[in-house]
Amino acid sequence: MADNHFSTGVGKIKFAALARPMKNKANPDKLEYTIKLDIDATTPDGMALKKHLASINPKKIVTTNLTGDRIVADGHFLVSFSTNRPPMVLDADGTKLTGADIPFFDGRVDTGEASAVYMVGDFEGKKYIRLVGVKIKEIVSAPREGSTSADKIAEMLKGI
Repeated sequence: MADNHFSTGVGKIKFAALARPMKNKANPDKLEYTIKLDIDATTPDGMALKKHLASINPKKIVTTNLTGDRIVADGHFLVSFSTNRPPMVLDADGTKLTGADIPFFDGRVDTGEASAVYMVGDFEGKKYIRLVGVKIKEIVSAPREGSTSADKIAEMLKGI
């Protein structure tokens, strides 16, 4: 039996919901974990990924009609992976992250890079792609206006 797990290589994170699932836009009753990556299709790895994903589901690759934080550079494409089960998340050193250790990411103001592992399955003759894991290479979080640091909150709680 052939291996059905593949990796994306490193891409720019455009959106990530890895710590908690979010509602699926097409089916609000369905919760899913997701990551959207901006992949450089001008590299050999990017070209191979684009070709592989297109052979399974051409709708997976988005290059047109992108607005706001979804805009990608020329020669790049946007790809989204999701799952209804919590994916394995690793930091840049390969340490497994769980719960509150998984960083929050706001694609409008934060920047970061990650790679994803996805699986290709077959259900009743139809192929599907599912997120399995993410390795976060780097996340640079923008300051949050009006937010209070965890240390400050801990100090406040101690004083109660």
